[in-house]
Amino acid sequence: MDLATAASWWDLHNERYLSQLREFLSFQSISTDPAFKPACGQCAKWVCSHLESIGFQSELKQTETLPVVFARYRVSSTAPTVVVYGHYDVQPPGDLSDWTTPPFEPHVRDGRIYARGAVDNKGQLFFVIKALENLIAHKALTCNITLVVEGEEESGSGGLSAKLPEWKNELAGDVLLVCDTGMPSGKPTIMVGLRGIAGLTFELHGPARELHSGYHGNLAKNPALHLAKILAAMTNADGSVAVPGFYDGIAPIDDSLRALINSQPFDPIAYEQETGCPPTGGEATYPIAERVGLRPSIDIHGILSGYAGPGIKTIVPPWARATLSIRLVLGQSSQGILDSLEDFMRERTPTGMRLKIIERDFGGPALLVSP
Repeated sequence: MDLATAASWWDLHNERYLSQLREFLSFQSISTDPAFKPACGQCAKWVCSHLESIGFQSELKQTETLPVVFARYRVSSTAPTVVVYGHYDVQPPGDLSDWTTPPFEPHVRDGRIYARGAVDNKGQLFFVIKALENLIAHKALTCNITLVVEGEEESGSGGLSAKLPEWKNELAGDVLLVCDTGMPSGKPTIMVGLRGIAGLTFELHGPARELHSGYHGNLAKNPALHLAKILAAMTNADGSVAVPGFYDGIAPIDDSLRALINSQPFDPIAYEQETGCPPTGGEATYPIAERVGLRPSIDIHGILSGYAGPGIKTIVPPWARATLSIRLVLGQSSQGILDSLEDFMRERTPTGMRLKIIERDFGGPALLVSP
């Protein structure tokens, strides 16, 4: 099928597509919060039904947590099979006051659709589904398709991971396409690598209860202050990570791949306009493309302690919490890095305070394939 045919099909059906996408985006499929489990189930049923309507054989496969949508379209027994992965769950919307329009009421502004999940991952997934619908309608599909849409990508993929050994034969294919990446410089892009991820949530405990700073300041150690010191010590002045062993085992990168990555266009001014900050984080000795694609990183996602409401509550808080994650590259051990990070924190936990690990999460290793 040529591009002109595809374009005319889009012109004919775009209003229907956008209406369907809005409906898809309206589901509050937040997998990290058990309160939204019913909404996740409703969203999965909607995806399953929609795939049936465009020609797929589709079913909901149950896991111990949230259902997985499993759909097939078969061209022939000899055609290659492409396994397409996506997810219907979304991140929590955060502070609703930060949104111009409600996160689950999609709005179009300046040619873009705004809603939670419009980018990660309902938007990309729906784009692929509509492309497949187009190909099926024109009898132009030349490969078999297995479509797997899970509901816990944003919370660790526990349900799907546990079922993979059981579903191994059903998920066999020649190519795996993950439609959950971006378009650098706004151009259609095939990603050949993704960094892995591991996470850690920890607390620093001090007093048994809140203490009045007028009586206890300079006597009781402040967990928030010492948590900040531990977090600040994790990186060096040049942006590199200071945790011993953090860079151990990193696999060497072929010079041709490094050259290919560094040749991709990147506009730092456009980046700053989009994000509100210049691209100056991370290891200053590496080019931008390598920092984001070939180097590991550590980020703090949230800090919680004491009182931060209106006015001042003059206390020494009893505890402080931080959540962080590590982006991994090929060759790194998530287990080893988290062990090293814990050792690093314990060595810096002051006498009279206690370090408590709340959660350790292994999201998955890095992936790199040949271009």
